Amino acid sequence: MFYRHRYADHRAVRGVETPRPVGREPRNCADADYLSDLWPERSYAARVAAQEWLRDQRTLEEQRSWLAAIAEVQAAWPGTDGWLTSCSKTEGAGRSGEAPWVPNRQGSGAGGWLQFMESTFWRMFTAGKADAEARGFIVPESAASWYSRIGQAIAGAWGVSNGRRGEWSGAGC
Repeated sequence: MFYRHRYADHRAVRGVETPRPVGREPRNCADADYLSDLWPERSYAARVAAQEWLRDQRTLEEQRSWLAAIAEVQAAWPGTDGWLTSCSKTEGAGRSGEAPWVPNRQGSGAGGWLQFMESTFWRMFTAGKADAEARGFIVPESAASWYSRIGQAIAGAWGVSNGRRGEWSGAGC
């Protein structure tokens, strides 16, 4: 019964309605062997499917978070959203633009959605923060991090708005 219930629990994670499986008595020894293998296998397959579904949900949440950060900075630097989205897809956020903070694969030391070198990020973020605050926008303290989505969006939007596109080399930039 344990594996039968785990099977239903794993399917419930994905929102699949599964009534609690009702056990049946094995008809003979061979059937008992079959049933003892069947439910652990089904439970395992349901667990793997649930883990993949949860991973996909996290990926979608990461994408929404990065896109939300891009949308936030449009108040201060309107019109930069297309460039930020396109550039992040070819620079750091991966082919689909959905990845979380990513270190540079070639080992350059760059990282994040826009693949900033840390010193470049701080220089552009500091200037962007000052620019935004001078125009009356509030920049959250949490943005002051190389690992912050909103921080990288601020630095990138400020950079693009101030003619700094040469900092990136991705095809979408």
